[in-house]
Amino acid sequence: MNKEVLNLIEIYTKESKELQKALAFKYNWLNKKFIIEGNLDFTFDNSGLKHYDFIESLYDGIILLKKPRIEEEYFTSDEIEYIKFFTEDLLALELYDEIPKNSKDNFFIELDFTKLELSEYNSLFANFYRTIDFKDLDINLKKPDFYEVIKCLIIRKRLQNLIILTKNQYIDNKIYLPIISKIYINNKTSRKLVETLEEISNKFKVEVINYEDNNF
Repeated sequence: MNKEVLNLIEIYTKESKELQKALAFKYNWLNKKFIIEGNLDFTFDNSGLKHYDFIESLYDGIILLKKPRIEEEYFTSDEIEYIKFFTEDLLALELYDEIPKNSKDNFFIELDFTKLELSEYNSLFANFYRTIDFKDLDINLKKPDFYEVIKCLIIRKRLQNLIILTKNQYIDNKIYLPIISKIYINNKTSRKLVETLEEISNKFKVEVINYEDNNF
């Protein structure tokens, strides 16, 4: 069995010393820099003003979370509903080791998790997962184990990482992570957005880098 799948099962089933060993196995996985995709989704307030929630939150070192993505091609419609029911209160943050190639997004944020306070890091690392190919997960949704549902959320064809949080770990679909270390733009990023991102970079004293010009 894949070592990371075995670790997932052990964290949800083992007790005491064995659980501590399972947590120790993955303790350093999160302790590095990761990339998150920028988001230009917007909402309107009661006065009709447009708000770019991701950008506005970023000013305060707050990151928006999303519902975990399910790779629906691997499941029946009944299984998809089952997964959604048991993960209703979960939210996720998708983390990349590097800027995704051929992405439609035109800006990215680098987060440096080595900058977290120890207590903050300890509250997150157990919720960090590396994504795994479907064939390696051996999913059995007939088993009444929550880790089987978690397996369904970490399926990806392209390697990446996830932090999956329960409702007592976030507020209003957000998490405070003032650990921005770089902001990446490309040649398609609008001038107005660049100016906004530069304001954020000045606040956090980090670089804005055009990754296309720098051949990232």
